[in-house]
Amino acid sequence: GFLAFFLFLKELGKRLTSPTLSRKGSDAGAAAALSLKGTCTGTSAETGWKLCQMALVSYVRRYLRLTPAYAVMLLIFTTLAPLMSSAPPSPTGIMVEVRQCSEKWWQNLLYINNILSNPYTMCYQASWFLAVVQQLFLLVPWVSALAFWRPKWGLALVMGLCLASYMYTFR
Repeated sequence: GFLAFFLFLKELGKRLTSPTLSRKGSDAGAAAALSLKGTCTGTSAETGWKLCQMALVSYVRRYLRLTPAYAVMLLIFTTLAPLMSSAPPSPTGIMVEVRQCSEKWWQNLLYINNILSNPYTMCYQASWFLAVVQQLFLLVPWVSALAFWRPKWGLALVMGLCLASYMYTFR
């Protein structure tokens, strides 16, 4: 989370400051972004649009980078795993996951399988981690932007999210 936040601020600093900033091997972009709170060049609407563009481009790039390999892995798991199993077909174990994958593959490709399925009826249980990381990746730019422009609100949001996660986990 800290690395994503730092890289986001560094990229934001590059885009909001003059092109004379050193772009390689320097943390000047992050420092410039941190010092730009109220003195960004351009209007607030332009800055907001740049932030939205950065977030959308990063979402599309990440989805296109991860999903094809993930889809092939799900296809292999669904079709070849039953053939490679050394145990006889049973109502438990790998056959249950394969059946779930044939029904719920679309949840995995949208990275919402951890929300809509419980751990016992999930297609390919190891993919839970990918869904969580993708959802956090979708959340980081917006929480980072809020923390950048309104630090108190950002801190309150992060603390609220942590508390909600704790309460949901240990209910």
